[in-house]
Amino acid sequence: MDKNVVAKVLSVQTGKVTREGDENSKEFLAKAYETASYKVPVYKSLRVTKNGIEGDFVADTVHHGGVDKALFANSFKNYESWKNFLEPEHLEFGALAENLTFDEIDETSVCIGDVHKIGSVILEVSQPRKPCWKISRRWKNKHFTKEIYDTGKTGWYYRVIQEGILAKGDNVELINRQNVLVSIQEANDAFKDPDEYTKTAEKLMSMDVLAPAWKRGLEKRVANKNEVLEYMRVD
Repeated sequence: MDKNVVAKVLSVQTGKVTREGDENSKEFLAKAYETASYKVPVYKSLRVTKNGIEGDFVADTVHHGGVDKALFANSFKNYESWKNFLEPEHLEFGALAENLTFDEIDETSVCIGDVHKIGSVILEVSQPRKPCWKISRRWKNKHFTKEIYDTGKTGWYYRVIQEGILAKGDNVELINRQNVLVSIQEANDAFKDPDEYTKTAEKLMSMDVLAPAWKRGLEKRVANKNEVLEYMRVD
């Protein structure tokens, strides 16, 4: 195997916007909401543009999608943890709403600014995922969003450097990485507790490749780590 191959694409998922839940429900986790988080595997080659995989959609275009969050990736290595936490009968690919599910690599080995070649597509790691309340709604477990946040098993986003075609089974090649390395796990730790991980936070805020919106969020955390993260609130 080529030494630059760090993983394989186990599955590729896309999703359409759907309306879930009950308009009249008094229970938060059952209330109606729009989402495109119900991603399903696709077994053909797919075209990737600057905005993501063709045929994939986002419901909330203010907080999701865009060039810095064009594709969302997660590690299959995390699935065992989620099975133990959620205790479902089955946990299918795309369970965390990811577009790409990888073997081998995870938040501890993927770094901000890593450049991956998959098929003919070239992607750059732009930021960790910020887990929001919708993932708790998706799994009807009010603690799940915080569990993802607490563990740092968030997955990560890519921006598209070169458009092209990718598919299930493609190799993931690491073709470039930053001189200053900060893993997704380290970034999540610094976001959660910037006082404890001051040096990591400083590194992150100096990185041009880090998505500007995520960097602004980190700056707010540094200023006030007790800030209420409204996007995570599950009432």
